[in-house]
Amino acid sequence: RASPAARLLALQAAMSRNHATGASSARSKSVVKLVACLVFVVGLVTEQPLGFWPGSAPRPRSVAVAAFGASAPSIADINLDLAKQALIPAEESSNAAWASYKRLLLNRTLVFDKSPKGGVDERVVDILKELNGHEEYVTASSCSGRVCIMAYASKDGAEAPWEALPSASNAKRRLKVSHDGIEDAGAFFNLDDVPLCEYCQPGDHLWLKAEPFELDIDCASESAARRLLAVATPVFNRGAVIMSADAQWRVTVYGNQRLEMPLAFSGELVYGGCLEALAKIINGKLAKNWALMDRFLGALQRGL
Repeated sequence: RASPAARLLALQAAMSRNHATGASSARSKSVVKLVACLVFVVGLVTEQPLGFWPGSAPRPRSVAVAAFGASAPSIADINLDLAKQALIPAEESSNAAWASYKRLLLNRTLVFDKSPKGGVDERVVDILKELNGHEEYVTASSCSGRVCIMAYASKDGAEAPWEALPSASNAKRRLKVSHDGIEDAGAFFNLDDVPLCEYCQPGDHLWLKAEPFELDIDCASESAARRLLAVATPVFNRGAVIMSADAQWRVTVYGNQRLEMPLAFSGELVYGGCLEALAKIINGKLAKNWALMDRFLGALQRGL
């Protein structure tokens, strides 16, 4: 039976022959892309290495990307470096199921990153590297902290702000996302410029949000989860919790430097204070957030 890498090579050769004979129509291209997607999914389900894992076939990942053509997944170099440096138990180890799970999760979250940003935040790279460098841990999601303006559409056309409080049921969009703070308060909060001006109609409400560091880590065992929790708790006093679902242990870590407040209702600015001062408050919270991340990294390096 041909390996996934061999099947992908055969698929790529077939694509080249179709192109050479001029038989590639719009319909055939769609079919080829669909087949390539199916091959990629089969590769993940069957837990085949993607090329940079020890003992894998020569460069099958690059073949998979080539098979997608112009629609290949966008892969950030920083994500690939993290995946390459992750430590995964050997297939013949006593915990082969965990090894397969860690490999698949890293493939999904790093190699084929489908997040809007397309790559992890630079400030969280060292933390991810430290955790994934231990066989018993794998990072599932992360954010180094950010500031953004959220646009909410009132439910059922309600214009009163108390009838359109932020919730999961409200249509929403994240605007002006920054992981580095606010450099120019006047430009950041300007309701006359794109994109904020597009969300200043009756029933559209803008909220300012500063979100802290967040990290989800899956663990190979209960003991590994409790060891990680013991390291995280002194840094994030009330922001480290342990969960277990379907025999999978997870530790969630989150900071406390957050802010959420209304900014504009139906195009009218409701914050009457100094915008420069507001920007400095946001930047100060993010700076404290990053300082906690540095402490957490040090604790991981000493305690794991």
